[in-house]
Amino acid sequence: MFGLVVYGSLLNKKEIYLYDCSILDIVPVKISNYKRSFNLLPSVRIGIGNYKSVLNIQKSKDHYFNGLCIIYKTLDISLLDEREKGYERVLISPSNVKAYNTKAMINDIEIYTYSGLKDKVDNSIMPNVEYLKLCLKGAQEWGEDFHDDFINSTYLNNNVSLKNFIDSDFTL
Repeated sequence: MFGLVVYGSLLNKKEIYLYDCSILDIVPVKISNYKRSFNLLPSVRIGIGNYKSVLNIQKSKDHYFNGLCIIYKTLDISLLDEREKGYERVLISPSNVKAYNTKAMINDIEIYTYSGLKDKVDNSIMPNVEYLKLCLKGAQEWGEDFHDDFINSTYLNNNVSLKNFIDSDFTL
């Protein structure tokens, strides 16, 4: 049994169940000491022009991001490792994980996530629009508070908030 924190397209309920696995629980969480940004060159998805980045997380003592901790009874993790080309699987410190519902059971398990490979980071690219829509739709599936936290804890190019981007004249 282990947990995997997902924070992008795997927020979508239909995407979660694409793999042959045994899921025990899905727990909305906040992860401290990391910053989520659209700043990763894609390994699989194709964008249009400069609109091609996918989500990434990087250590940052001043930030957090929200996601889902999927608790698996069984899963061939190599299938997810293959899906997450351009990322490395990293262990998250339990002290950085806080469930939205304080009664959720996420103690006493190893919790992993995926962080982008350093050589794939590019702070000059913009989000892949279709991917951004998929992430926003997935965040909405977990409620208004979760969706608002997603928008408020996500950045473009490491410095512009997704909230400011959405509030601008840009249309999705």
